[in-house]
Amino acid sequence: GAEQTVLRSPGDIGSVVEIEGGTLKGFTVSGGKALYGGGVYANGTVQIVDCVIINNQAIYDPDGKGWVFPEAMGGGVFAAGSVVLQNCRIANNKSSRNGGGLFIDGEVDLYNTTLYQNSSLYYTDGAGLFLYDGSLLARNCRFRKNMTQGRAGGALVWGTALFQNCLFWGNAAAYGAGGIL
Repeated sequence: GAEQTVLRSPGDIGSVVEIEGGTLKGFTVSGGKALYGGGVYANGTVQIVDCVIINNQAIYDPDGKGWVFPEAMGGGVFAAGSVVLQNCRIANNKSSRNGGGLFIDGEVDLYNTTLYQNSSLYYTDGAGLFLYDGSLLARNCRFRKNMTQGRAGGALVWGTALFQNCLFWGNAAAYGAGGIL
């Protein structure tokens, strides 16, 4: 299972996994530090199945080039394009800006996925999930103990979203809703 096959960052700045179309199945992705998508950068038509994405970070450019989109977003996963996450656990990830666990800039479907103890720092938003643009379908998902110094500990939605049979609990935000906004 995912706990037995671990993909770790070698310590350089960059996503642990960059996938542009295809399937990532049965892995733990850990220790990534990138400008966006610390654990996984997914673009195109991608399926992420039975994975644990844990202890990754999205950081500002260490060369100090400033606030460039999408810098410091998507600590666990940065999803662009058409991405499906199924039976995954996204936990203990951090972003210096939005989307500590998952940042979405496209069409994403989440099935039976848990976003747990993710954080976004420096008065930014959507610690568990940040839907910047596009759409989200979330079924049977759990958003638990995600924290932000900004708005929406569980999920912040700027696009179109449908949450079915999802549970939000123990999420916290310094401003706005702790669960979903």
